[in-house]
This record gives sequence, structure tokens and C-alpha cells, in this order.
Amino acid sequence: ALADPQATLAIYMGRSVAQEMFTERGFDSVTIADIAARAQVAVQTVFNHYATKEDLFFEGQTPWLDGPADAVRFREPGVPPMVALRSPPTTRI
Repeated sequence: ALADPQATLAIYMGRSVAQEMFTERGFDSVTIADIAARAQVAVQTVFNHYATKEDLFFEGQTPWLDGPADAVRFREPGVPPMVALRSPPTTRI
């Protein structure tokens, strides 16, 4: 079965809008609700496709970004993304 065109458009719009907003305001200043509002979709629609804002940020990236992506995804609360990227990798158990 073919994908629902409206759902596909919503996913694309959410990703595109998120990238614009991250550039304009910075990653930590943008919420999923902000992205949904600008993309004119429901917040739940974004969450149906992306569990976290980090997942949305790294969507479509190449596999070699897994390490840096995880550094940002799993950073401690309050640690800015750029600081997490500069920190030495840690092993999660």
C-alpha cells in the first residue's frame, strides 16, 4: 500500500521546519510544540514519527553520525548540544 500523502507531507514539513528553527533560534530554544505550530500540524503528529527532538534533528543523517548523535541525545540535562559534542565519548551500560 502507498503511504498517505498527507502524512508524508506532514513528516517532510516537520523535518524542514525543525531544521529552519534550529538554525534560527538554536536547538535548545525550539520545542516540538514550536515545530508543530509552524508546520501547521498537531504536536502528536510530530511525536507519531519522532520520539524526541534529537531524533528529528538527526533524521536522515548518515550512519557515521551515530556517535555524535548519541552524544547529543543522551547528554545530561542542562548540557548544551555543542558541549556534549566536544566531550569525550562515554560507554553506556
